[in-house]
Amino acid sequence: PLRLAAQSIEAVANREWTAAYAYRYNDLPGDESWLRPTLLGNISSVQELYPFKRYGIYLSEIWPRLYHVLAKDVRRRLDEANIYLDFTVLASLLSIVAAVIACYSAFFTAEDRVLLLRILLPVIFLSGAWLFYHLAIQAMRGLGVEVQSAVDLFRLKLLDALSIERPRTPADERKIWSEMQAFITQAELPQGHIRLEAAQANPPEEQE
Repeated sequence: PLRLAAQSIEAVANREWTAAYAYRYNDLPGDESWLRPTLLGNISSVQELYPFKRYGIYLSEIWPRLYHVLAKDVRRRLDEANIYLDFTVLASLLSIVAAVIACYSAFFTAEDRVLLLRILLPVIFLSGAWLFYHLAIQAMRGLGVEVQSAVDLFRLKLLDALSIERPRTPADERKIWSEMQAFITQAELPQGHIRLEAAQANPPEEQE
């Protein structure tokens, strides 16, 4: 019995540790300077730091350029995920506004209404705001998975589009993206790790 009890306690502890680690890794940025007051903002910060931790460039710098080399089906999924996120965020904000209006209307301009109805309307709108906010969090996580996958799969294709030679090792790739980060944000010229591909000579014109 004691062995079974110890195994049960260990299993529960492992589940709780796994859940806590997943929350810490997926929902909170590692750098405290990137912490935001809301969970939605923290998840957005994690997405911003994802390519920087792995490749040396922030998402806000690589994404406007990477989007142009994505496949059509990938862009379609990203657009759909972004539309769903915008809908849930706007619905949450509108529910909060509606709850404020309902509170004012119920307790200041609606003496003839039943007390239960006057209390119920703000509660319904506040519940809707809470529901849509949690849906927005899930939508942000789903969008983050799509964005991270796009960075992993198409970053080298972006180098091809920029006529930059592909790196041979992960360390070389990180140096390339770090120099691209400095070039984009501060206009610093590359320090030697970025090598442009030689331009192909134009084929000779056929003689008539």
